[in-house]
Formats: sequence, C-alpha cells, structure tokens
Amino acid sequence: MDWRRLLAGCAAAATLAGCSATGQSAPPPVAASAAAPDGPPPAPEIVTPDMLGGVLAGSVGMGLENSDRVAAYKAQAAALNSGQRSSWRGEKGVYGYIEPGAPQGSCRPFSQTVYIAGRPYSGNGSACRQSDGSWRIEG
Repeated sequence: MDWRRLLAGCAAAATLAGCSATGQSAPPPVAASAAAPDGPPPAPEIVTPDMLGGVLAGSVGMGLENSDRVAAYKAQAAALNSGQRSSWRGEKGVYGYIEPGAPQGSCRPFSQTVYIAGRPYSGNGSACRQSDGSWRIEG
C-alpha cells in the first residue's frame, strides 16, 4: 500500500467518524444475522478500524485495504451472532479469524487474530448486543 492510499484512508476515516456532544463518536453497530435471512448480513461499504475493535482498531486495521476490513466485519458479525469461531480471507492474501467468548449478560468478549504476510497479530475486544439485535463494539 503506498502512502497516498494510506493518507486517503485516514482522511476517509476521519470524515466518516462524525462527532457527538463530547467530541467523540461511538463506532456503528455490527449488523445482526437476522437482517438478511438468505445470506450473511449486509456490511457497510466502508469499514473503519474502530468498527472492528480489538487488534483491528489500531494500526493493524488501518494498514488493511477496505475490502479486507469488510471481510473481517462480516466474519465478526457471524461470530458474535453464532457464538462460533468465524474465519475470513481478504482479496490480497490477508486473513484471520474471530473467536467469540461466552456471553456475559448482553455482552460478549472476543479475540481476533489477523495474518499479514504470514505474521500473526492478535488482540481482544468486547461487543454488547443492542435492543435492535445489532452489536456495539466496546473495545
């Protein structure tokens, strides 16, 4: 990825982040699987690192192509909804998986492992189910 694409991605993420009364915004919820009974839930066209939490919320996620983040987003929604490990593979050979933990009330911890050029990057996060069935990434 060249520096122009990285800069464009940063600018797009900053533009899409929005503002709240406190000057910070919460990431949008992860779609619930019930949203599309005939297939995987629809994912947004642009997925920013903060929408994924865990290791993908930082520089690892920022370094991925948007198509890779969309693949990770779909796998994360599937894992959170099913309670089962879900794998994904990006268009450029990047891949990974999301492993959900046991529910803790309306929330569920998860771990992520992403492989970039064969090197693993791992992290953890948490998501809480919202009243509409979607998941809000907490970290």
